[in-house]
Amino acid sequence: MTGHIFDERVSKEAGFAEVYRERVGAFLQNREHKGRGSLTRDGLKLTLVVLVSFGLSAVLARSGSSALALGPLILGAIVLFLFRRPARPGAGAKAPVLRVMLCNLFGDMELHETVPDGFMSIQTLRRLHVLRQSRETRADLGVSGTSRGVRYRMIKTRLTGVELLIDEDEIPKSDFNGVILEIECPTQLPRIVFGLDGGALLYYFFDTKARDTLPQFLANVDDPEFNARFELFTDDVARTRALLGQRFTQTMLHLSETCLSKGGFMAGAFEGHRVYLAIDLPHDFLGFSTARGSLLSRDDQIQDALADLSVPHQVIDALLS
Repeated sequence: MTGHIFDERVSKEAGFAEVYRERVGAFLQNREHKGRGSLTRDGLKLTLVVLVSFGLSAVLARSGSSALALGPLILGAIVLFLFRRPARPGAGAKAPVLRVMLCNLFGDMELHETVPDGFMSIQTLRRLHVLRQSRETRADLGVSGTSRGVRYRMIKTRLTGVELLIDEDEIPKSDFNGVILEIECPTQLPRIVFGLDGGALLYYFFDTKARDTLPQFLANVDDPEFNARFELFTDDVARTRALLGQRFTQTMLHLSETCLSKGGFMAGAFEGHRVYLAIDLPHDFLGFSTARGSLLSRDDQIQDALADLSVPHQVIDALLS
């Protein structure tokens, strides 16, 4: 167990402080103790290397072999360079186990450290304008599971484009760094595309070459706050208003306020038997770092992970309400 008390901020974290104390905190504490012990042992070994190097060098220097005296010092320097280690145990060894522990808290949720082939169609998301076109796409971590009998998949995705400078040189720029969610639905859904993206969807609507790629109607739903912040296009206005009740629209607004990075991209779509959602995050999905201190005292990273992992459950709850 650990003496650190996890700070429960929101209702979905209720009861997690006890789980943290008994399982997560205990795991992190054990790993950090082992890491410090390993660093201590390595430090003693390197200190011994330094002392032996200087000792041999001094003996050779007294014997008049000045050139040979440099040999132990050079050898010692090489050993120090090859076996140097960071001053703080990193999070790399902890992250995979910690991810699994957090996923297990959500019941039927499986972690995929490597995204399987065919896990999700990025091209479908681009066709629906849930994702923008980009020069490079990277999906390197995912989760899948079931909530209330509904299957879902979610992947960590990075989109990298280019920015043209005045001299026409290109520099890489991040277009998206967040998660993409896919939810399976038993009923046939109309085509709906919505986005909180500063007018990017309206660009497609008014561009004569791209107009046919969006549903034909620019529509509102029965939630003025949602209408003020999201642009929505649909092929069936009546069914869309019936499907997107206030529980769903308020959930989208909540996610845009609590999960979205500043100025980030958020879009979603309904088509066939699938619902999609892309959220640009202000942090690395299920990424854990010790750069600013021990994970034992970094509740924010655990809280971010819990919030991200709860997104499928929040959206499914809203769809089924």
